[in-house]
Amino acid sequence: MMTSAKKHNFGDSAVIVARVSTPQQTESPQIQDLREYAQGLGYKNSQAFGTTESGFLELDDKQGWNLVVDFFEAHPEYKTLICTELSRLSRIKSTLMLIEEYLLK
Repeated sequence: MMTSAKKHNFGDSAVIVARVSTPQQTESPQIQDLREYAQGLGYKNSQAFGTTESGFLELDDKQGWNLVVDFFEAHPEYKTLICTELSRLSRIKSTLMLIEEYLLK
């Protein structure tokens, strides 16, 4: 008898992170595409963060990431982060490991 894989319930809210050209670009095509992707996965609510900061910043210097963390802390119903690729979060492996550690927590 086959059993189906256990599915995790991550709620219906997701955080979207994208790198944008200008701080005023709050609804870039990338963010809009990620919103549609999230909706396709069943997420009804999304909060987008667009950042212009370099992918080569250390974690403490990543103001955009700190805004994401603050949002996650203030909104525990958001348990999912969606981005186009990991380099949108950081291009430094040790920083990515710290971000992964936070997200798994």
